[in-house]
Amino acid sequence: MKPLFKSAVLCAGLLGLAGVHPIATAAYPERPIMMTVPFPAGGGVDVVGRLYTNEISQRSGANIVIDNKAGSGGIIGVGPWHVPNPTAISS
Repeated sequence: MKPLFKSAVLCAGLLGLAGVHPIATAAYPERPIMMTVPFPAGGGVDVVGRLYTNEISQRSGANIVIDNKAGSGGIIGVGPWHVPNPTAISS
């Protein structure tokens, strides 16, 4: 191979890797984690959920927000999980 071609390939490879570093060092998660508890605040399930989120928050350093959605025996709290988020824009 010619030295000029080797240099061009090396430069192209280094330029391609230059943009990888900022993406790889992005903080995760960028926003607080939402935890839904399908029962009222102050109950046993809420207390256990808060104990879990406290431990996870200390270990991971992430902010965790608890969202209590009580009613209908927990169905209201888990209802939004059944609605899928759109993954593509339909035409």
